[in-house]
Amino acid sequence: MKLHFILVLLILLLTLSNSLPHFTFDGVESFYENLGETNKLSLTIYGALSEEINSEKMHVQNYIMEDLGEFKCSLLNNEDTENNKRTHKIVCYIFGSFEMNGYILEEPKVEGFDFNDENGETTWPKQEEKKMFLIKEIGERIELDNEPILLGNFNDYVNPLNRVRKDIVDRALSSLPPRYTVNEEMMADSMLNARYSFSLTDAESAYMVYKWLSQNIEYDCFTYEHDHDSIDYTEQGTYNKGKGVCAGYSKIFRTMCNRLGLEAYYVSGFTKSSIVKGQIPTKTNHAWNTVKIDGIFYLVESTWGSGSCKGDKYEYDFDDFYFCTNPEIFIRKHLPAEQKYQLLPQPITISEFVNRGDITNSFYQQGFETIYPDLASIKSTEIFSIIFTHDSQKRKKFLTHLYFFESGSEVEQENACWYETKEISSNITCYTNKQGKYKLKIYGGPIELSSYPNLVEYEIYSTKYSLRPKSFPEAYKRFKNSDMQLFEPLYNPLIRGRSIKFEIKTTTFDNLYITNKDKSKDNTHFRELDKIGNGVFVGEDVYIFGKEVKISTLINESYYHIVEYTTIRDSNQALDATFPESFNAPKNTLYSPLIDTLQIGKNFQFKIKCESCTEIAVREGAKYTYLDKEGSIFSKIVKINGSADAIRIVNLVGDSYKTMYKYKSSNDLFLS
Repeated sequence: MKLHFILVLLILLLTLSNSLPHFTFDGVESFYENLGETNKLSLTIYGALSEEINSEKMHVQNYIMEDLGEFKCSLLNNEDTENNKRTHKIVCYIFGSFEMNGYILEEPKVEGFDFNDENGETTWPKQEEKKMFLIKEIGERIELDNEPILLGNFNDYVNPLNRVRKDIVDRALSSLPPRYTVNEEMMADSMLNARYSFSLTDAESAYMVYKWLSQNIEYDCFTYEHDHDSIDYTEQGTYNKGKGVCAGYSKIFRTMCNRLGLEAYYVSGFTKSSIVKGQIPTKTNHAWNTVKIDGIFYLVESTWGSGSCKGDKYEYDFDDFYFCTNPEIFIRKHLPAEQKYQLLPQPITISEFVNRGDITNSFYQQGFETIYPDLASIKSTEIFSIIFTHDSQKRKKFLTHLYFFESGSEVEQENACWYETKEISSNITCYTNKQGKYKLKIYGGPIELSSYPNLVEYEIYSTKYSLRPKSFPEAYKRFKNSDMQLFEPLYNPLIRGRSIKFEIKTTTFDNLYITNKDKSKDNTHFRELDKIGNGVFVGEDVYIFGKEVKISTLINESYYHIVEYTTIRDSNQALDATFPESFNAPKNTLYSPLIDTLQIGKNFQFKIKCESCTEIAVREGAKYTYLDKEGSIFSKIVKINGSADAIRIVNLVGDSYKTMYKYKSSNDLFLS
């Protein structure tokens, strides 16, 4: 038979004698599950051994399967049966990116056990359906002494906290004696009695220990802050004093859980905050636990769940977020020294841990799901974007603070970031105008929150220095409470004396105007944007002038501002852009010319929109040039002659003309 069909199996090597114990084979079960990018295969072989197994004398053989990952096996504890047989289960798992081929084994090769039937002959189950599982060529074999298999949740994570009866746990806690009246062993016995008295489940028993720690142990903030070398890391010292650090918390949790019949381990590793310049410390600096609940291992961080230090003072702040935290979230801030304690189907590397973004717990608690780029630092040439995905239950809002490191200080950059949020995603874009290092802090959550928690922090490294720094326009509350998306222009400041395009999409507002306020006079011009369908508003060749440019909406004859821009002078023009003087006139929109001084001898396109006007003309001295009318649009190209009188746009009111706008003229060649 081809090597292709060789069984990938494990099993234990026993050293009671030179001969192996006989194993009366009862059956095998295999399980395969497609989990998307990752698949899981498990194999259970069960039967009765001819003699007792001492776990201290066994070796677990694990296999590396070609292109698949590690095939882990373990011997479960003895199980007494009706026939008083010493029954054992051997469980194997493999997980990774592979396809189930469904090969059928004929005569598998078994290492470590002699499978015997009732006649003493080596046998294998006859049912073919019991023998279907993945077969690949065996690669390197590794041996681990009594190595526990720690499996997280390969299916969608379900927090066992959801099944905890918190009121029952609180009653159990209230039945326990005060910590200072009994030693640790007596307290563990009291917890065991409480477990049975209140019929606590595995999850409730572990939660009882977790909450007890928060109520009875304080973090030794003062010693940590002022006399680090004197910290007591021992379990006994932490229990007796009611004060300690992470090592004491985690050791007590392990001891109490084990006394309650729960399999728990002490885990040491590193935290995200311990990373300096992209490197983790040479020694582990934090500790937490893993505990087995209903056959699955979970992660518990009792130290962080109890409270925190404010300087050298401890503040109690119980948080059950750290009880059985999703491994995908836990790995954000905790890297165990041993990879198996990540409890992830595909463990991450040290480099991945260091380079991932510094996401807070609030990120997940406020309904955010993913972030891109998921990095601790970003390189920027001038502008960069961050994309969030989130639940659709509540509209999200963001607050951003971008700081530039200058002369040892953090200088906040005004209007450096802009955000737009949709139903299930949001986008934040920021400008970096100087070469050097920035820090970006993003706060956010459902829009109805009174204050917004910190979600994530980035370090930004800008490689470009902008001679003309850009920022974003100021968004008013009316914008933030709308569905408005601003496509153009999405930068600030705007340059006076130039024409640009505005493009906006919204279903919140029925109309949009560009509002220009004159730089030197209290003179405002309103340019209505064209609505072209699907909620899109466009304004081509919008002339920029004055000190303020705003996007506004007209409601009940009043203009309400939505977005505001600042402006700067165009260095290529000799005169600054200023709007022509305007007078009381019917509601209108002047498209051109929008400068107050017209060059003599040059042709200008005069264009104005007025719904109620019947006749509009350009008057220069005694000369009237009547504009062509098409609907509500009046337009014509007019040559400027340079009359001593001002150039005016006039409209017919009754039997006379009234001035709408007034221009000056000049021979200076300052216009491009």
